[in-house]
Amino acid sequence: MDKQEDPEFLVNGVAILTTYPGAGSEKVEQLVTNVLEKKIKTVSEVQNMESFSLPNVSTLFVTFKEGNNLEKAQQKVKEQVDQAKRFLPEDAMEPRFPYSRRTKRGKTLDF
Repeated sequence: MDKQEDPEFLVNGVAILTTYPGAGSEKVEQLVTNVLEKKIKTVSEVQNMESFSLPNVSTLFVTFKEGNNLEKAQQKVKEQVDQAKRFLPEDAMEPRFPYSRRTKRGKTLDF
């Protein structure tokens, strides 16, 4: 098997990271994670979602069903997150997408 230099691969999903300073894990789950999950679940391309609510931070990992247009699926998730922002606590930071489209040699290339 040949080794490919600088391989590029698609990440079949997206991660969403939202910081809520000073909030405990239960508060993060109730006021951030649950709100985002409810909106993201409406995206038909979503196959699976895992979430972690820790003190000060909510992290969601969303994977998409095979055969979907990855860029469109990611955009739909971002649109749902944008809609959910108005329901997040005022003190919560803007949700971020630390990885989304393509990763090359451990570097993230967002679209």
